[in-house]
Amino acid sequence: MMLQALPGGMGVIWPPAVAAHLSDRAEQEDALIAEAVTWLRDQGARMAQSLLATDEMPLAESLGRNGFNHPTRLWYMRHDLELTAELLFIPERLALESYVECDRDTFHQTLLRSYAGTRDFPELDGRRSLEEVLQSLRAPGFNAQHWWLARAESAPVGVLVTAQGDETWELLYTGVVPEARRRGYGKELVGKAIFESEAAEAAALLLSVDGRNEFALRLYRRMNFAIFGSREVFLILW
Repeated sequence: MMLQALPGGMGVIWPPAVAAHLSDRAEQEDALIAEAVTWLRDQGARMAQSLLATDEMPLAESLGRNGFNHPTRLWYMRHDLELTAELLFIPERLALESYVECDRDTFHQTLLRSYAGTRDFPELDGRRSLEEVLQSLRAPGFNAQHWWLARAESAPVGVLVTAQGDETWELLYTGVVPEARRRGYGKELVGKAIFESEAAEAAALLLSVDGRNEFALRLYRRMNFAIFGSREVFLILW
């Protein structure tokens, strides 16, 4: 089997592959997973996940025996950066400040508040420190110019976090604080990510979303994101 400790208190486990003919196959799998969890905890991880394609699902049996839950499916989506009329006429009501120019304490507190009541992996809500959250968001490639604090009528209402890759951009996180939701601010933030990606001449803007987050899925589809893949999520917390 393989495993990796990631920034932000997270670990990844690829389920063990044990020869099918062995009479003690299950015991071997259990021993490998137990060793993996122990090692990840020693590295400071607070949780571990395994992301399996449909044809890998037979490997999930060993995960279930060892405390992993199967809470959701993760959908991968792509926007090819065609600027439709709907995108061009999104109302611009937010004042956006990059992470370079904004007050960072305000950004951090807005980020944390935006997780309240989240539909994206609610199992993780409150389980990670601010520093762990920031580490996980910085890991794909941190550029302070590509993080934004959103204000509406001077009050902080949300954040947008993107990362620039070699050919594509990734929308890592967009969040709105509870009292400012259902006002279209999320759509405006996603639009900002699309425009910035297009201006940088990226090939596409990518994101992943919890399959339980039907509100976000509808929003992304309306904004011309298309699904290009999925993974079944197995998660263990300690």
